[in-house]
Amino acid sequence: MAVSYKGCWNILKRTYRTASDKGLWVAAAGVAFFAFYTLIPTLAVLIVTYGILGGGDDVHARMRELGTVFPDEAMQALFGQMMDTAKDTGSHFGWGLFGSLMVLIWSGLFGMRALMAALNHAYHEVETRGFFKLNGLALLLCFGSFVMAAGMIGILTAGPFLLQDSGLDPLWSRLFFVGRWPLVGALIIGALAVCYRLAPCHSAPRWRWVGWGSIITATLWMVTSVVFTLYVQRIADYARAFGLAGAVLTLMIWLYLLAYTVLLGAVLNAETEREAAPDP
Repeated sequence: MAVSYKGCWNILKRTYRTASDKGLWVAAAGVAFFAFYTLIPTLAVLIVTYGILGGGDDVHARMRELGTVFPDEAMQALFGQMMDTAKDTGSHFGWGLFGSLMVLIWSGLFGMRALMAALNHAYHEVETRGFFKLNGLALLLCFGSFVMAAGMIGILTAGPFLLQDSGLDPLWSRLFFVGRWPLVGALIIGALAVCYRLAPCHSAPRWRWVGWGSIITATLWMVTSVVFTLYVQRIADYARAFGLAGAVLTLMIWLYLLAYTVLLGAVLNAETEREAAPDP
């Protein structure tokens, strides 16, 4: 069933009202906390892996590419010491990678469970899945998110260096440098669509009912990241004012804004489905 222009206006009004009435900002704060809890071991795995493969200088060179994704001030202050640990190579990196992977899986499971609970809240659903089904699905989505994150980080950090070392024409390197952002955006949209379709305790909606929310959320992600980065750089430099605590605060606010956009996209999807196929 197609949605009319009047229906689109009704969707927007109900999305705004639902976001206000259900207190999405509280759920977003919980998701942001667990996202931060997962982000630290994720970067630790990345740093140790680059330390094993290329040494500390390689880590510093490639991690600087993430400054275009994460708030740069938070990266420099919060993860500078973590990057310094990768200056030396040796057998101890193997144990560090194994320990970081275990912590990453454990924290990722809790982070995905928090996101699934928040999406149930956004979709007006009650969790009825059993323990094994719920945690199995959470682990599956968790591993999928790790693969997607590794792919995106690889495109952003390793891709430019591999093209430079391959001896290709500089034109191809410039094309990849620009074209990697639409590719990353497409990966984010696909991952959000899968998450919106599988994570809530909800009968699987049609893909077109989760598509608009995924596209709008991915767009808001990019806009929010750019605006917040400019705000931190030009107006409120928390890292410079409060040191390490300010870097943590910067990263937490950024994760909170991203989590809120994800839940807002879920509400938009739910209201779109409600308008397109009302439940009798």
